[in-house]
Amino acid sequence: MGVNRSRAGLLSGALDLLVLKILLRGPLHGYAIAQSIQQLSGDLLRIGEGALYPALQQLELNGHIASDWGLALNNRRVRFYTLTADGRRQLAALITQSAALQPVRLREASALCVALWLSAYTSAARGQLMPGNVTPGDAPTRSAIQKAEQLRRAGELREAYRILYSLQSGQTGRTGAALMNCLGSILQDLGRLDEAEQHYRRALRMLESQFGPDDPDLVFALNNLGGLMMVRGRLNEAARLRQRSLDLRERSYPTSDPEVLRAVENLATVRFAQKQYAEAQRLFERARNAWEERRPGAPEAAIALNGLGVVALRNKQKDQAAMFFREAIDRWPPDTEPLLLAQVLANLATVVDPDEALAHLTRAVALVEKHGGPEHPLLAPLYDSQAACLRRLHRIRESRELAARANRVRQANPTGLAVDVSSLK
Repeated sequence: MGVNRSRAGLLSGALDLLVLKILLRGPLHGYAIAQSIQQLSGDLLRIGEGALYPALQQLELNGHIASDWGLALNNRRVRFYTLTADGRRQLAALITQSAALQPVRLREASALCVALWLSAYTSAARGQLMPGNVTPGDAPTRSAIQKAEQLRRAGELREAYRILYSLQSGQTGRTGAALMNCLGSILQDLGRLDEAEQHYRRALRMLESQFGPDDPDLVFALNNLGGLMMVRGRLNEAARLRQRSLDLRERSYPTSDPEVLRAVENLATVRFAQKQYAEAQRLFERARNAWEERRPGAPEAAIALNGLGVVALRNKQKDQAAMFFREAIDRWPPDTEPLLLAQVLANLATVVDPDEALAHLTRAVALVEKHGGPEHPLLAPLYDSQAACLRRLHRIRESRELAARANRVRQANPTGLAVDVSSLK
């Protein structure tokens, strides 16, 4: 995903909110809008033409603003932008939405957007119980958890949720914590982030209170809650949780064990979000090399390859990024983590020509619509990306339809993804 459109990687709807709010004052040209945004953000957000004008174009396509040519104070001919009636209604909706989201600080958002595409919706063995940590009476619940986890990985989210929902009352101990953790992962994949956080935190409390802060079973809830904190922009907490998860795994497993390698990859995504790019690359390379040593061509290396692709993209090495993304997709295990695969496809779409990009995005959208539902929050940035491709291909009517669809998804998810990855284009 390109990093040139916005240095700050704006939050979902935040740039629209600022532009519409500024235009309440009256018609302004682009440079004046950019200066006003900088003032409103307390100088945290410096925005250039590469970020602002595509956003203005999209707002105009959506009917939220109108434009016309006029003369600036220096007598230069410029385009002035005016708020429309639809724009006033959209502004009111965005104000309501932004209050619910408690958004990420602007300075953190760019790295967070990229990291979100890496693995905010995926972690290893999210809800599984560790071997030997259950009693015979837990066997039915344990079996249900394993079945639900298999369904979740295959993208059958609603069926996975149905299996576990009726079991959650009265569960305690390790089995109860595993159940809460697995339910949290399914809810997160469904875009129900508030409920997911409640379940992850409940799992943590159950284990820490009954078995202490160093219990090995904590690794799953720590890792998953860390991923959710990334989505919500709480990067320091995300790093603390995932570092703690990795430390616990390294005490129990060899350094090349899959449990450790997944934790390494998950920590790498947080480091990238924190703009610790060299550390993120080191961790992704450590994981990729270890997977290769275990088995050359291992499908399990796909996540690390995707991570290396995003690091390369951040370093403006598009050809290398495309190579990593393609290899990750080629190695992807069949019928596994379809939502994450959709994100990798979207990554590849940012470094290829519009026709090929549109094909990858169409496949990604189909995966999310099938497995996450028609209002899943991941669809909004995917629709935006499709719309951008269609504009480059001069298919304006279709582009407008997809932009409108993206807005409908956002309106249906007032507490969904706090970050709009399309702002990085």
